[in-house]
Amino acid sequence: MIKIKNIYLVAFIASSLLVGCGDDDNDYENETIDNNSTTGVTEGVATFSTNVMPILKEKCQRCHGSNGRFTITTTDATYANVKAFKSSMTEAGQYLLDKGSNTIGHGGGRIISTSSAQYQTIQSWINEGAKKD
Repeated sequence: MIKIKNIYLVAFIASSLLVGCGDDDNDYENETIDNNSTTGVTEGVATFSTNVMPILKEKCQRCHGSNGRFTITTTDATYANVKAFKSSMTEAGQYLLDKGSNTIGHGGGRIISTSSAQYQTIQSWINEGAKKD
């Protein structure tokens, strides 16, 4: 009987440790998304350098600084990182947008609302060919 209790105790401790060691990078979980932010928003043709990069810096750089699979550093390096996601830049841009809006799952949760001006700007950039400049 003591052996069974010890097994349950070890299982309980192990599961508690695993839950406690989960992904804590979800800093956005309890934050309100600012749908009124105008960083990067454009009325004309959207480009990565002028319109998308400022949005990434504001919304994503906090968790995607210089470490990890996807990093946001310089404009050139970040564009190359986005491009590396898929075979075409428009597919890569859509993947980036889907991650940020948590449409396909994102460790940081939803950081950009599909109804925001920033989302629409990134979508316009994709629709216009996802050009860098």
